Amino acid sequence: MTSEVTSPKEAIRIDIVQKQYKNGMQLDELARLYEVDKSVLRPVVDGIVQKSRKVEDRRVGVGKKGQLKHLKKLEGYSREQLREIVETHHMLTPIAAQLGVSKDAAKIVLKKHRLDHLILTRRELRDKRYRHVIMLDKQGLNCQQIMQRLGMAHDTYMKALQWGKREQGEA
Repeated sequence: MTSEVTSPKEAIRIDIVQKQYKNGMQLDELARLYEVDKSVLRPVVDGIVQKSRKVEDRRVGVGKKGQLKHLKKLEGYSREQLREIVETHHMLTPIAAQLGVSKDAAKIVLKKHRLDHLILTRRELRDKRYRHVIMLDKQGLNCQQIMQRLGMAHDTYMKALQWGKREQGEA
């Protein structure tokens, strides 16, 4: 049998535990740190209001600083260049990818340049494309010519014609 000589544990200083808890340390963390059960520490921190830990906004960066970082990245673009990108891609996700920033940062910059109204939803983009099919159909182009010009499948062409009939029925 081996006998170990262990030094007695230092007493837990209540004022330090309370300060750590107040500054946002959780009861679980404190229990692990002091190698005691939570039930030992619970009466020590009872009634103490914790400061909340700040959570970083990961979508745009770190708060305002993160937004500024992304906005600085876009300073090289003129309003006309941004307009061209928006008119090419129409939707926010590909626009943000082209600019190399998050969707939130792209939305902020487009709003700043008053181009956010040009961003389309999937439905708006589909309806715009279908209107184009109807317009070409009314101009006398046949099915093959429209499909070739717009690069679409026959099923999409047929859906566009059905959509056009529904729209005329509602109007």
